[in-house]
Amino acid sequence: MKPSRYSQGFGLIELMIVVAIFAILAMVVVPSYTQMVLKNQRVDAREMLLDVAQGQERNLYTAGVYAGDLTDLGYDAATPLSDEGHYRISAAVVNNAAAGINTFVLTATAIGSQAQDTDCLTISLSSIGLKSSAPQNNCW
Repeated sequence: MKPSRYSQGFGLIELMIVVAIFAILAMVVVPSYTQMVLKNQRVDAREMLLDVAQGQERNLYTAGVYAGDLTDLGYDAATPLSDEGHYRISAAVVNNAAAGINTFVLTATAIGSQAQDTDCLTISLSSIGLKSSAPQNNCW
């Protein structure tokens, strides 16, 4: 018995249709996945900012001022990297005992591959709990 023409396997056209479907799916899925990864890595900045803010409050309690240099809080650099290395943390501090002003603003700046997250290049936290980010203000 001679096999039928259709039982011999896949033809080139069928294979090209499957490849085209996978290419279309990849064009939709990969950018969405990349954006989700960048968004999830913002947690790294938020955790580090909260940790540094807690250290600043401890320093204010013990020394009476906020630390302008984060090495005073036990970090290995004045502008340390976040735990996963996606952000660089910096502190702007104002200590004026005469005026009774002690404030800080901590800023996490995206570095490396995280700098592709153009929605949230910087994430900030102040001593009064004000949370902000730039260029969009929805990163917290």
